[in-house]
Amino acid sequence: MRTSRTRALVGATGVIAAIAWAMSGCAGITAAGGEPPEVGQSDDATPADTTPQPEQPEQSGAPEQPDVPAPTETQAVPDGRTVVDVVPVGTVGGPAVVTAGGYVRGVIELGGTCRYTLTQGEQSVTGESAAEPDATTTWCANVDLALPVADQPWSLEMRYESPTSVGTGTVTSTGEVS
Repeated sequence: MRTSRTRALVGATGVIAAIAWAMSGCAGITAAGGEPPEVGQSDDATPADTTPQPEQPEQSGAPEQPDVPAPTETQAVPDGRTVVDVVPVGTVGGPAVVTAGGYVRGVIELGGTCRYTLTQGEQSVTGESAAEPDATTTWCANVDLALPVADQPWSLEMRYESPTSVGTGTVTSTGEVS
């Protein structure tokens, strides 16, 4: 009994394989029953156009995005710490408050401190928070800073320091980042 089942299984497998082979075009039969096309020809046996065509730019309808500069190479300060890319974020939390926060791009470490300086003209206010890593970056906790003069332009500097890294970034009320 076992032998007949094995033969039936092998026979069915062979039939399935033959059908799949024929349907895939490997048998050299086209859907119309004629010969397979030559290389470079379509199924209707017309010669393929082999004239090189100039590349056309893709038209997406979206405006071109400006080139984003590549991150700078790692630098070190005289005390041996690595200079890191600091991205400050300042959002208006009310008419006389800026919520300061940010992150350190490409750094995942414990033990860092974030110091904020909010400046308007000759006046400034400072704050500080601990930095916390996650899976991709190091985040600086938010701190609310009182504006010296409500509803006036300001700049926010964030300085990050740890035993191994240091960096500074600035953002303004108009959105300029440096």
